[in-house]
Amino acid sequence: MRSAPYETGVKWISSVKEMELAARRLFEMGASHALVKGGHLEGEPVDVLFDGQSFRYYRGRRLKGGRARFHGTGCILSSAVAAGLAKGNGVEE
Repeated sequence: MRSAPYETGVKWISSVKEMELAARRLFEMGASHALVKGGHLEGEPVDVLFDGQSFRYYRGRRLKGGRARFHGTGCILSSAVAAGLAKGNGVEE
């Protein structure tokens, strides 16, 4: 949630609706898909994927220790997505 506001012009992302808006803006900037992570939101973590037509939501549980203990989950996710794409998998795989 920290970089999406700078890239999309959405001032602060604090809800799923604002994540959707940021994903739409990233798509409009030329992305074939836009994935906005929601690990910094309060409550249940949710990530939003937009393909230009519809949104898909990936919900999880917050790990014990929370945000103060775990860092780099977005980097791990983006690396996993990139590796999957390099292997020929689709974005949602």
